[in-house]
Amino acid sequence: MAKTPLLPQQDLMLRKMRVCPEAAIFASPGLGKTRATLEFIREWISDGGRGALIIAPLRVARLTWPAEIARWVPDLRWADLRTVEGREVWEREGADIYLVNNDYLQQLEQHCFVDRKELPVDILVLDELSKFKESSGKRYKSLFRHRGKFQRCIGLTGTPGGHLELFGQIKMLDTGKRLGRYVTHYKERFFWCDFLGYNFSLKEGAKEEIEGLIADMTITLRGEEYLDIPPVNFVDIDIALPPPVMSGYKKLQKEFLLELEEGEIVANTAAVKVNKLLQLTSGSVYSKDAEGKRSVIVIHDEKIKALRDLHNKLGKVPVLVMTQFVHERDHILEAFPYAEPFQEKRLDAWNRGEIPMIVADARSISLGLNLQGPCCTVIWMSLTYSSTDFFQANSRVARTGQKHPSTIYRIMATNTVDWAVAESLRAKQDTEKGLMATLGALRVLEKT
Repeated sequence: MAKTPLLPQQDLMLRKMRVCPEAAIFASPGLGKTRATLEFIREWISDGGRGALIIAPLRVARLTWPAEIARWVPDLRWADLRTVEGREVWEREGADIYLVNNDYLQQLEQHCFVDRKELPVDILVLDELSKFKESSGKRYKSLFRHRGKFQRCIGLTGTPGGHLELFGQIKMLDTGKRLGRYVTHYKERFFWCDFLGYNFSLKEGAKEEIEGLIADMTITLRGEEYLDIPPVNFVDIDIALPPPVMSGYKKLQKEFLLELEEGEIVANTAAVKVNKLLQLTSGSVYSKDAEGKRSVIVIHDEKIKALRDLHNKLGKVPVLVMTQFVHERDHILEAFPYAEPFQEKRLDAWNRGEIPMIVADARSISLGLNLQGPCCTVIWMSLTYSSTDFFQANSRVARTGQKHPSTIYRIMATNTVDWAVAESLRAKQDTEKGLMATLGALRVLEKT
């Protein structure tokens, strides 16, 4: 069988991997980052090099990479380092590609890195690179300690975030050569900070300097430049909380404490309060009794009503419903007998159009899955603060292969924290789009 040629954008990615030992591939979902990376690994091994360690979110490591390996480079052997058998293959250097998930990094260090001066691989692939934005975390450090044992490092993401979030990602790739080794120095050099130490803004000229420093190692490819994807529409559905609920919302917002007949809702910090407010707008909240036992208090069902009206209006076509809380998911499943929680084993049934509604947490499906088969509608019951999770989850439907325009609905309570989260996502998207556009322009200038 003749080999399928690379797409133009995949060829650009491959060229960057060939010439840059630490390559950051900032490419929108659906552009073929996985295929291009596998082609580079195949070339590297054919030229006498050793294989690759690929670190990815659990579902991507478990499903996506094995499927793509079988499709594009079936002659390469792979092993799962989460298993005893996979680690035995690592010890005897019996595979070309080793797969592991981000959550396993500390165990990976213990089982596969410690006491080894040399590893059975040359290439480190970080998919999703944005998972490495926090350079102070234990998992980050457990990998960074051994970064020097790899000849090549490739970072893949479609959502690198803003300039502040770049530091950890770039440091993992180049060990600090471009942006420095310490995040405190990075912040002092490029950012102003408010007196509380929480809000950072770029100093004059810092944006251009940061982007110039990393331009040589990055390639930025945006979906609209290469993909023929039908339009994506965003529709916000406003709901009004009942007056008693809104009164309780304002009390909690102001006083950190809301007393209900069923128990107390306590928010000890500002971050906890925001989370409690989001729960309240969703319809239910977690509470603890005097003995510390947690329970769920149902406050209202306004979003459930809005979801029912919307799905009836759509004709009960397959929809992907995104939630943030377990009690929110359970409330929906109880209200809609035909709805199902997301399960990998039911993907075939979903793709056949047999499930009218799947309810999922964005963190569980935001990467590595194609769900566009029967579906062109995503409904957010509660928004996430993570721009990566928001835009990646939407891309499970609005992606290559989608035959119809997609619609992203957001059900939000008027005059509540829901709109603050929406504004945060918009600001993050604007920053990210600006970063991607600038780095893309720098790539064009390099050619002239």
